[in-house]
Amino acid sequence: ARGEYRAVVEAYCAAVGGLLALVGAFVMCGAAPVEARVQAGAMAAGLRVDARCVVTGRAGQAPLFTVWTLRRGEPAAPAVDAAMVLRDAAGVPTADAAALRAFAGLA
Repeated sequence: ARGEYRAVVEAYCAAVGGLLALVGAFVMCGAAPVEARVQAGAMAAGLRVDARCVVTGRAGQAPLFTVWTLRRGEPAAPAVDAAMVLRDAAGVPTADAAALRAFAGLA
């Protein structure tokens, strides 16, 4: 999540823009600080950010990565924002961490 190894976020948006079905969704993970680039890349490709989830590894630290859900067209409503903190300040796993493990089938 900290590097763009195969392509930059704008290239992913451009590639998906012409392929995504009208009712489809594209989910992309990336480094948290690239929010402005994701927004610009999505707009240039005729996509919109429909939802985002900012994931922080430990309370009080900078976010590790963001998960964006992009769809075609203009925004009908503001994007749905969510956040997950996986460990509290003492390093103890949080309820968010437990929910993520359960979702991934690791609980």
